[in-house]
Amino acid sequence: MSTFRYVIIGNSAAGLNAATEIRKTDRTSEIVMLSAEDCMAYSPVVLPYLISQKVTEAGMHITTPEYYKNNQIDLRLSTRAEWIDTARQEVHINDLHAGGRPTRLAYDRLLIATGASARKLRLDPEMLSKVDDKIFSLRTMADGKSILAASQGITDALIMGAGLVGLETAYALQKKGVNVTIIAKSQQILSRNSDAGCARMIQDRIEEKGVRFLFGRDVAEFHREKDRVRVLTDTNENFLVDMVVVGKGVDANLDLINETDIKAEWGIKVNMSMQTSVPDVYAAGDVAQSRHLLTGGTDTFSNWPSACFEGKIAGRNMVGRGQKLAGEVSYNVMPVFDCTAAFLERRDDGDDETEVFLHKDDRKGVYRKILVKKNRIVGAVMLGAFQDAGVALYLLKKRKDVSHLKKHMAASRALWGDVIKRF
Repeated sequence: MSTFRYVIIGNSAAGLNAATEIRKTDRTSEIVMLSAEDCMAYSPVVLPYLISQKVTEAGMHITTPEYYKNNQIDLRLSTRAEWIDTARQEVHINDLHAGGRPTRLAYDRLLIATGASARKLRLDPEMLSKVDDKIFSLRTMADGKSILAASQGITDALIMGAGLVGLETAYALQKKGVNVTIIAKSQQILSRNSDAGCARMIQDRIEEKGVRFLFGRDVAEFHREKDRVRVLTDTNENFLVDMVVVGKGVDANLDLINETDIKAEWGIKVNMSMQTSVPDVYAAGDVAQSRHLLTGGTDTFSNWPSACFEGKIAGRNMVGRGQKLAGEVSYNVMPVFDCTAAFLERRDDGDDETEVFLHKDDRKGVYRKILVKKNRIVGAVMLGAFQDAGVALYLLKKRKDVSHLKKHMAASRALWGDVIKRF
């Protein structure tokens, strides 16, 4: 029986990829995976499809019990990691199946892949307590099921935040016949992902569906009126809704490292091996603050591809294979209402050294902007014709010289065949 134990906190992209990499090298040691949720792994980006009932709960799962069995992973669902005792190399856990019974789990190597949670509202707690059954976030399967149940037969909904999560939730509710209002402190949708030009094109499409936008403002107060919520904004709008969905960003789940010597800022700080400041403790995914490829600084990268790759790097280093992460970039390919957009790193026009190549076709709903600095891609915004976003990402991450491609990439897609011929 193995005496070496890997413990992975988190059952999603980073944790799953780490476990798979560990098993490629180490077939005998014990792997214990802890998940506070009570279901198989799934991708959070698909949760709006659960609300619109485009997919069922079972259809969202990306793993089966056989995966854990075949890889000899001891999956413990409904088991919350509460704290890490790095001196004793133990995780304090709360087994929700056993009525919240606290216990401890020893580890030899530990991966923290706890992800992030929806940012909480900064409003009067007493006021919020009176409407808390009408306010939702969308980050977990439980969140999605709650919104699905609460949205049955309602008339009006408010979405707080005009980011990807807010827009996709709005689309799911609008498809169900709900009147949707989106409120945002920014002056455009997708302010963290898109430039103003592309955002305007997407907004126009959304408004055609009947969605109302309130930019440059925020909610000041909520008041209960029978089974509805009266919303008062800081610019004196006043209206009633049946439910509120908060999509104002996320914060890394850092509670379990409180009062430990694991260093963190807005995420857990890791080196290029995904190792934290404590030996034998690693972090990956949305919770990790890792190296930024372009700036050399650090950031959190809340996207599925980054979580998968960071998990692989962490897993390989946990078994001593020694691979390092060169750096990550911000990258998202997402459906936004009835179109798909890709956002890669920078979306503004940059500095004087940045070349901007723009192609726009309003009739076809196409917007493509490629940003190049010193003949290297540093960012891209693609709407409609997005299929070569992966090629752009490859060229950016490999820091390839695109002097021969840069004038053509905005107006026409760069396909893998073209790239392979030249590199």
